[in-house]
Amino acid sequence: LAVIGIHVWKQLGVFVIIFLVGLKNIPASYREAALVDGATRWQVTRRVEIPLLKPVILFGVVMATIWAWSAFTEVYIMSQGTDISTGAEIQVMVTRIYAEGFLYFNMGYASAISFVLFIVSLLFVGLQFRIFREKPA
Repeated sequence: LAVIGIHVWKQLGVFVIIFLVGLKNIPASYREAALVDGATRWQVTRRVEIPLLKPVILFGVVMATIWAWSAFTEVYIMSQGTDISTGAEIQVMVTRIYAEGFLYFNMGYASAISFVLFIVSLLFVGLQFRIFREKPA
């Protein structure tokens, strides 16, 4: 939980800025038109702002997924740089790649794990694009 908390805290500022820029780029006339038509503030948010923020949300989700799969620094610091490959309580794929490649010099195995990580990340990103795809009207 500590590693997750550190990772979220580290990335939070980036995503806040990205979403604020996305909100600022929504023209005020869209909000005003919805309010004139009788929409409540919640309806404006749900039916105007969130659909217009869909590309920004997709970007945020994709970047969060990629950064989550490559969380090395937090794990390395929390384990204090000890031999993270032997029964460590904190281990992710990236730390295994580091251990295999740079501690045991098994560069081929480290490359294979890296390729698997790339394919898994690519599948998750593809799934996210499919979920966020515009539905025909």
